[in-house]
Amino acid sequence: MKKPKILVVDDQKNVLEVLKAIVENEGFEAILARNGYEALEELNANPVDIVITDINMPEMDGFALLQLIRKRFPALPVIVMTGYYDIYTKEEALAKGATAFLHKPFRAQEVLELISKELAVTYET
Repeated sequence: MKKPKILVVDDQKNVLEVLKAIVENEGFEAILARNGYEALEELNANPVDIVITDINMPEMDGFALLQLIRKRFPALPVIVMTGYYDIYTKEEALAKGATAFLHKPFRAQEVLELISKELAVTYET
């Protein structure tokens, strides 16, 4: 079986590095993007299995990225994360097509559980 590819999108370098370590320690391949535009370039160049994106980013926020992903890759799982959590943000993310929601700061186990869940759904269908 091929190594699942996870595209991680965040404008904070430390968050990218932490998520890269979590993903790669589990045996997945991490592809990193610092904003929505870089993420779209990566998606056009490399098929991925899951996207994990921050909401609050300059240039193109996570909601705009999510909407573009839904138009071009409707079945691609997208986990949305933010450090500015409220129930409305979570509801908005899920209403716009996110498949899961992650609140920062997060634990490695939370991230891995969401990834495992999304991969299970993806490979069942």
